[in-house]
Amino acid sequence: MLSKKMFIGVLLLPLSLFAHEGLGIEGEEIQAIGNLVEATTAQLATQKDIKSWMEQYLTLKKKFAKGDDEKRVGFQMVQLSKKILTTLREDHLEDLVPSAYIDELAFFTTLAKEK
Repeated sequence: MLSKKMFIGVLLLPLSLFAHEGLGIEGEEIQAIGNLVEATTAQLATQKDIKSWMEQYLTLKKKFAKGDDEKRVGFQMVQLSKKILTTLREDHLEDLVPSAYIDELAFFTTLAKEK
């Protein structure tokens, strides 16, 4: 048997639902969170790309230091540094990496502009 409070609650539930109708657009809050999830997912994908490019850049830097195919590796470093730096700046992520790294990328990026 339902308690008196529970019975009253069940009776008042439809009134409560109707009272809130019209205060907001149905589902708008779900759409807002959905949009946030999509934006966050896109940002995460970009950040994963940046990480991958940074790893590739480090590998190229080591090859360049060894003298392995300097011209080709140097060209790849220049292109990749430009890609990394541009993306870091576009996504306002420059402050997350050391300034010396940004300076290094900027140096190689200027080489790309000279060609």
